[in-house]
Parts: sequence; structure tokens; C-alpha cells
Amino acid sequence: MCAVCGGSRSRAYAVTGDALAEEPWCSYRPGGFPFQEELANLL
Repeated sequence: MCAVCGGSRSRAYAVTGDALAEEPWCSYRPGGFPFQEELANLL
């Protein structure tokens, strides 16, 4: 499963009736990127 994704708007809509709702099968968790601090230092 993909670690980072935008989710599926169509699946969110089909499951919840709201296209902007959280996509229920997306594995992404905010703050879970392993090199977040290093990337921030480069920017």
C-alpha cells in the first residue's frame, strides 16, 4: 500500500456521501514522513 497518497475522492464520496471526507482506506498519517525534519532544514 502507498505510504503517501491523495486518497480517492470517489471512494470517499461512495462511502460517506461527502467527496471531501477522509478516504477510509488511505494509509497516510500526517506527521508520519520519516525525514520530515531533514526536509524542513533543506527548505
